[in-house]
Parts: sequence; C-alpha cells; structure tokens
Amino acid sequence: MGTFVGSKIVKSGSLISLIDAANPKHATSGNINDLISNNDTFDWARQGTVSNTVQDGVACWNMDTSYLQTTTRRTLAQNYVCFYLWKPRVTNSGWRTVHRGNSDHWGIIQSGGISLGMYSNRSGGFRDSGYDITANVWQTWIIVGTGTSSTSNTGTSRHYVNGVDVGTSDRVASGTNTYRIGYSGQGPGKIAVAGVLNDTTFTAEDAKNLHYNLFLRV
Repeated sequence: MGTFVGSKIVKSGSLISLIDAANPKHATSGNINDLISNNDTFDWARQGTVSNTVQDGVACWNMDTSYLQTTTRRTLAQNYVCFYLWKPRVTNSGWRTVHRGNSDHWGIIQSGGISLGMYSNRSGGFRDSGYDITANVWQTWIIVGTGTSSTSNTGTSRHYVNGVDVGTSDRVASGTNTYRIGYSGQGPGKIAVAGVLNDTTFTAEDAKNLHYNLFLRV
C-alpha cells in the first residue's frame, strides 16, 4: 500500500486540492491538511464521525454517515477534473454525495438507487450519467467537466469509472467552490483519495493513466 502523490497525477501542475488518507501529514485525528496548500491553513475539518481506518488493506476515511468541510475555498474553472479512490457505502438509502461545492454536487449517487451522476442545484437537479455503480468494491471515479463559461451550470460532466468512460451528465459545476467531501446525511462510504484540478486538455488517455496511478496506491 502506497501514498498517492501529486507527481503521479497527469498534469499535476493544475492541482487545486488533494487529500490522501495514507499520507503521513494526515494524522489519525484532527483536521486534514490539503496537500496542495502553500501552508497549513487550507484544512478539511472532520464533521460528525469521520475517522481514519483501513479497509481491505487500504488506508481511508470512514464517511458512511459524515463528511469533511473546508472554509478555505478553491474555485472550479470552466474546465475541471475531479477524481476519487473510494469504496461506496453498501446501503442504497438516501443520497451518497462524494463531493459537493458551495452549490452543485460534483459527484453523487441518486437517492435510493445506484445511478451515478451530478446534482445541479443551480439548474435541473440530479443529472444521470446512465451508469449504475457497483457498491462495496474499491474503484476510481474521474469527472471531467466542460462548461460553456467560467461560471456555468451548462455543459457536460463526463464520468470515468476505473478508467473507462461510462457516461455523461448534461450539467457542470464550473465556478463553484470546494466545500464538502461527503455531505450531511448523505455519507458516500470510504474515501482514500480525493482531488481536483483545473485543466482544459484532459483526455480519455489521461483518465486511464490517472486511474492506473490511483490504483498503484492500493
């Protein structure tokens, strides 16, 4: 089991946020320092019962019923990439929010089901990708947002699971700010890595490479 680091990310110079439960900077208690911050003031504060744990040999945070929150915001550009190494919560009750901005939910599983997509609070509610998740297994999820402007809710969110393009949602979260990983009452499950980069040239090949590098950590 390894630590996922920024140098393993395609176009890592565009990173705006990265946390990794295996990184020694992430203590077993207290706030979680964002690895991309120039100092230690950009923290993710534990809300509720977030705890460090190991699942199937993978260091992660247990977020079945709780979430992380930051007060120091970073903004998604017109074109962005969100990526996660996670093991979804088994029960399908309620929503499972992996990442939420100050408005839209960047990555979410539909309430009471297994449909993967995003939720546009600004326009149209849940936007299905057409893909159903497999729960209780470690997987990567990469979301490539392509907005029509720097503050768009219009555009597309293309979803890659384990490096494979599985579908597209017809909304984006451009212009929203980092806010919560997980969400109150909408725990996603176990999260090992969560990251965001602003990038205009991210390709399907980049998604395959990023998936591979994420799984090198397992």
